Amino acid sequence: MFNKSLGKTGKGAIWTLLGNGSYALSQFFIIFALGRILNAEGVGVYSYAVSLATPVLVFCNLGLRIQLMTDVKQEVPLSVYERTRLITSFIGMLVLMGLVVALNDNRLVISAVLLVGLAKTFEYQSELFYGLFQRLYHFRVIAFSLALKSVLVVFAILTTVIVTGDLLAGLLAVLFVTAAVCIFYDRNRRKSLIGTGGERLNSASLKLILYTGLPLGVSALLISLNVNIPRLILGGYVGMSELGYFASAAAFVQVGSLVIISLGQALAPRMTVAFQAGRYAEYRKFALAGVGFAVLTGMIGMGVAYAWGEFFLALVVKSTHPEVQNFMFWVFLAAPFQYAMSMYGFVVSSTRRNRALVYVNLAVSVGTALVGWYLIPSQGSLGAVWALVVGSMLGCALYTIVLVKNIRDQIGS
Repeated sequence: MFNKSLGKTGKGAIWTLLGNGSYALSQFFIIFALGRILNAEGVGVYSYAVSLATPVLVFCNLGLRIQLMTDVKQEVPLSVYERTRLITSFIGMLVLMGLVVALNDNRLVISAVLLVGLAKTFEYQSELFYGLFQRLYHFRVIAFSLALKSVLVVFAILTTVIVTGDLLAGLLAVLFVTAAVCIFYDRNRRKSLIGTGGERLNSASLKLILYTGLPLGVSALLISLNVNIPRLILGGYVGMSELGYFASAAAFVQVGSLVIISLGQALAPRMTVAFQAGRYAEYRKFALAGVGFAVLTGMIGMGVAYAWGEFFLALVVKSTHPEVQNFMFWVFLAAPFQYAMSMYGFVVSSTRRNRALVYVNLAVSVGTALVGWYLIPSQGSLGAVWALVVGSMLGCALYTIVLVKNIRDQIGS
């Protein structure tokens, strides 16, 4: 049973890897385009915008993709998920507008944050459709959507920034492409599978979504903060150019991270079914395989960064870090722990006991923030690296405890 499921999961992981890999490359090429055509400061402004917009909007997303994917009994109609997503997107943009105006008086930064935020709302709408496709094992549809969006985003931002030399024009082009793929491809594929119409949003369904989704939303917010708090502190205390160097190096880490996310998304439906059916040995094998692969991927990334990191960093921002030697290796130091913690998130969320995610990631966020606020003002990017290392090591330890407890509790019941 396990070997057969693993074979099916492998096919899903390959399609998911192709889609997420193309998406990761598109994000890398955004950094590359801004670094080569503009400068490190342009990369820093973009990274700051993503770091501020993502936590707000990912919380308002309420983990709807995971909810829809794990709702194997179809307790909530798809139309209710979709209407909830529209409402939370609107609320998220209002909160983001207020936050960015309160924190910044730089018009470039404010405009960049709002454009990135709007693009993210369409991305998360597509994410909801991906939850449906994932539950039906239509990984090929997800892969095509991500690949199509990736190619169009790269073409749009490269041509726009080359022609105009303007960061905001490039982000506007990204917004148009993201919206077009969501509306004209993802939504149409959803219609072809399910059709149109559906139930209205009602109090019972909304209560179930909020009960399940608030822990997921808070957990996603905290996970996002774990990554983005060091960047926000770095941009605020040290400057956008320093953040640009850090973000350029971290873009390579993100490529590896999306490999882990691809495997986690492919494993999640199998782990959910195995856990709910009481096949705990099969569930543990999936979990151990996923976490082991994540750690190995991070260690390979460290080796590559040590050997060729300086070359790759100069390729993106036209020079190596002005003060830190082998800067890319230092940024990759946190990768094995970050990748393992990411996979642990899929392992634990597949049990649908999502409150534990909140407690773990709250502890990680607090730890990351404390180390970041202490070290970043004096050590710059290296302080950001140590903040990520400490936070992700703490997360791995706590996730292990939670996972053991979940399995024991389920067996005991």
